Amino acid sequence: MAIEIILEGTLKPSSNQEKFTAFLEHFCHHRHLKFEDYGTICLIEICPEGIIECSYENDFVSILAQTNVVGPGFHAYAADLLEALMEESDVELEASDPTGYMDDHDFEKLKYDYFYTWLSSVAAYVQDHEDLEHLCIAWPLHYYRPQEKQGAVITPMGYILVQDFAKMDIEELADRFFIWNEQGMHAGFYRSCALNLIWKECYFEYSAMNEYTYKTASAIMDYLEIAYEKDPMLPLPLGVYRLLAKVIKREDLLLGAYALPDEEMGYRRHPLQYELKDWRIPVDGCCEIYQDQEQKSAQINNGYHHEEEVWHWMLQLDIQEKGTYDAVFFEESPFIIQKKKLHAASLEGYMITLNYGEHYEIFAQLIAGTEQLLVRYRTMEEDYLEKGREIIEGICFMQTDDDGTMRH
Repeated sequence: MAIEIILEGTLKPSSNQEKFTAFLEHFCHHRHLKFEDYGTICLIEICPEGIIECSYENDFVSILAQTNVVGPGFHAYAADLLEALMEESDVELEASDPTGYMDDHDFEKLKYDYFYTWLSSVAAYVQDHEDLEHLCIAWPLHYYRPQEKQGAVITPMGYILVQDFAKMDIEELADRFFIWNEQGMHAGFYRSCALNLIWKECYFEYSAMNEYTYKTASAIMDYLEIAYEKDPMLPLPLGVYRLLAKVIKREDLLLGAYALPDEEMGYRRHPLQYELKDWRIPVDGCCEIYQDQEQKSAQINNGYHHEEEVWHWMLQLDIQEKGTYDAVFFEESPFIIQKKKLHAASLEGYMITLNYGEHYEIFAQLIAGTEQLLVRYRTMEEDYLEKGREIIEGICFMQTDDDGTMRH
């Protein structure tokens, strides 16, 4: 069950969608909050995982802050922010906060009666489902799947052992699970923001690869520097910080800080499963990925350290209805150097390797149910052919249940 705050209202003729969006943007700019306008949806980013979403439907506006993943500190902050928004808006907005915090501002009640109760139910669920494959908690659907770790659950704050969900004191578990467990933006909050980005989004030595990886690395360093400024005694992941400082060429400002062990932090240090709808593609964690908005096609290439670096391989993926395309003509191509049929629990198909002289290609057609996935892998180097075959042979078709687990 989600914990959330909702504002709803009807736009007046004098305050249409465009004007309300402009008001929101000014409201956020004044408070130094990141605001993104996508037309019928606007997003206000408070912190990692902490997003407030504004959506429009005709003349109806809805503003939603789902807070249970981030923690009670985010709920309290969002409540105060949305109260200020209601006061400044010329649109009459009605608030719904099932926790009652917007009425009584009782943070202890909010934390213990709602967030810790919710977290206790999560802990009970983990214990009841510890045998499930690839158990993820509070993990977004249709995102990449980190490498599984025996006896541990995947969360936005890293692996948490099943036994910790069972035996850890609820206060200690909350500090481990939530990004924002206390009221106010204290040093621990900023460190948790950095830890979340390190675990989910950091590209480590590949952080100068593109604009997104660079901005992520910069945000991690910013959060850690603020945490150090607020509490110089707080241990910080200095190994990751100094690696990022070297990669994106920033000054090290944490020379006197205490170190937090960080060698194991980061899902992208390891291979992962990239999701394209119900297809799972095994790739290196620091690959560069582009996909269309409908999640029907994607391009993946190996990670690289800077823009001038030559890529070693590229993978193109395209989902189609079964029977839309058939590459049987490849069977007569003089460039074929290998053919192979593919069979797995959830799919069947074939894979053909071709040598065009100046480059190599592997083409695969994979069929599962009413869908087919067309795969084209290209490399200039023969040494990377086996890499392409491993990726294609590791592709599977799996469906995601509502609880975030996967099944064939």
